Amino acid sequence: GNACANIKIIEYRDQEQNTLMAAETKSPMLKERSSFLQKLDSRRRGLVELGSQVVPVWSTLSERSRLARMGLYGGVDYTIERIVVQNDEDSFVYKPNCVIYLRPSYPLVPRLERRWPIAVQESKIRLLLSSNIYNIFAALSATALAFTTMGFAAFLAAQLFSFTVVPSMSMKPTLEPGSVLLVEKL
Repeated sequence: GNACANIKIIEYRDQEQNTLMAAETKSPMLKERSSFLQKLDSRRRGLVELGSQVVPVWSTLSERSRLARMGLYGGVDYTIERIVVQNDEDSFVYKPNCVIYLRPSYPLVPRLERRWPIAVQESKIRLLLSSNIYNIFAALSATALAFTTMGFAAFLAAQLFSFTVVPSMSMKPTLEPGSVLLVEKL
């Protein structure tokens, strides 16, 4: 019924994206990154089953828009409510080219709410991570960003300022020998 119509619309819109996805994976750097992330995909690891929580992930802005049109928002945990395989048979576990029915695991902001669950052809989701893997990946990314920012700030501070120790009594009585000064290098 209605779920099949949604799937057909999704397939039609994605035909345009297939050539874009193929072009994006021609870059060696993107291929390597994509290969690493594909190894984490919950479908490959056997973690997609009825009732499990998954997170669709996008790697480009065009893919983000494509997923949003389907009703999937990157970084949102979804619970799998139903898995339909060939001949409209229900299944408890993932099978290639199945249709999965997803519902957010928690309430979304009002503008993102819609009729749930949504039916999505699983092959239209490039990367589907378990909630745990996604949270670990997000925490590691945030940590790396924080250390990079702190490293840059320390480097900048070292270029602009330095500590100097007064070595002699030549500046007495204003400065005593051994006093530490913060010197601006500009």
